[in-house]
Amino acid sequence: TMGVIVSITNDTDRPIEGHMLMLGGARVLGWNFTLQPQGFPGATFEKENGGLSNGLPYDCVMTVDVDGDGSYDKIKHRFTAQKRTHLRVSEMLRSNRVDLSGGDITLVSSVTCALRKHGFMLYSGKLNIHKDRLAFISDMIKDFEIPMADIITVCKRHNFRVPNSIKVVAMDRADFNAPKEYFFTSFLQRDKAFEQICKVKEGKSQAQFTQASAGYQTLFKLDSSEIILKRFTCRLRINRGDTLSGTMYISPNYVCFKS
Repeated sequence: TMGVIVSITNDTDRPIEGHMLMLGGARVLGWNFTLQPQGFPGATFEKENGGLSNGLPYDCVMTVDVDGDGSYDKIKHRFTAQKRTHLRVSEMLRSNRVDLSGGDITLVSSVTCALRKHGFMLYSGKLNIHKDRLAFISDMIKDFEIPMADIITVCKRHNFRVPNSIKVVAMDRADFNAPKEYFFTSFLQRDKAFEQICKVKEGKSQAQFTQASAGYQTLFKLDSSEIILKRFTCRLRINRGDTLSGTMYISPNYVCFKS
């Protein structure tokens, strides 16, 4: 069992419970798991040297509310354990001809790039652009996904003065006041990947997608990293009773008002 790593990622909007079976039907000890819906902490379960043997077949049994009616079904998916096996709930369900309502996991494009973390550390992998999410797959770090609904903005960036990078700013569901930033670099065709992400996100071109934040940065003379997180129509009270009608903008480091 040495060296066998199996991870299961829930890329659906339903909570999942499950366990592993050997071909004879006996449960694999220590392989009971609970997966939260995509985008929430606990959406991925990973186990190393957990009783699975390289090259042998196993059944992953999932309990899931397929129809969203409160009743749960058991779905069984057979796979062969490899030294590193990554299972996705949506793919296991599709192999059993089960399709959950909600979300479009259609793959638009898959591009090779690297994720920059911890200053200048690069982790190579693939960025899969789906209709409803971005998924970064790597053998160097744990895979992760960014729901399109959570993406606030997408910006072109340079890495050591080379125009080959994209920064994605997304809402953190665990802390809505602290957006997460993802810096993807080493794209061979950065502009093409950028355009695909923008079009999937908003159905708009890259120019249209970034226009609002660019105008905000110009109006208030702010850095290009100041992207619009929220925008409200409101009134500003001044001089005790006087008010000004206008728009309040919230970006990572500023709250601005335009009348």
